[in-house]
Amino acid sequence: MFLSLNTALGVCLLVAVNQPAKHRLMIAYGAWSSLAHGFTMTIMSAQAVAHGMHRKDSPQDIVIFGVIGVTLLALLPAKQPSPAGAPISEPRVAER
Repeated sequence: MFLSLNTALGVCLLVAVNQPAKHRLMIAYGAWSSLAHGFTMTIMSAQAVAHGMHRKDSPQDIVIFGVIGVTLLALLPAKQPSPAGAPISEPRVAER
């Protein structure tokens, strides 16, 4: 399941590369999900060691997810401020 989720996220991130300012939320989601996964792997590995068990996750896996998350956050484009006093347009409704 996790592989399918990351595969879909990877495809969406590749699409977001063309216009990163427009897809800022997708890039941020990719970064935070990588950091959360690395943090979860760290906790699970620490608990396994505390119980005398060995997990197949290597410390390099945890570092890789951390580096991916930090890199995406570092490369995240700055949020574009909306012009002050700009009118909010009416939502477009499809006519039937």
